[in-house]
Amino acid sequence: MTRIHVYFAVHGFGESPQVVTELLGIAPTTAWAVGDAGPHGSARHLARWSLASPAGETATVEDQLAELLPPLEARAASVAETARQFDAGIECAAYFHEVNPGFHLDAALVARVAALGLSLDFDLYCLGSPDEPTDGDGQV
Repeated sequence: MTRIHVYFAVHGFGESPQVVTELLGIAPTTAWAVGDAGPHGSARHLARWSLASPAGETATVEDQLAELLPPLEARAASVAETARQFDAGIECAAYFHEVNPGFHLDAALVARVAALGLSLDFDLYCLGSPDEPTDGDGQV
């Protein structure tokens, strides 16, 4: 099943994610500082504050982005200040199980992101069909 995560992320804020929460006036979906426990008990090497799209991971990239923008647009000045002070942008991680996946961002949606002064980052993972045979190292 295709899983997609679209979220507003902030990096480089120093020791505590609370500074971002206070600047934006909204609680993050997830946040951690350098040294906090990460997956499998390892320490995190990169701090991150993030606000996930409320659309959920089964929604399309377009739908997730469209639902993420209103809370950011309501705080446009704070978002701009956050982007000025820290590394901030919209990130998308998509795990596709299709041979030729794709998505389309219409001009109006791109303009809304641009109006916030944010970058878009896409990490796309084309994993192939779940029942497709592999040679043992994930290669078809």
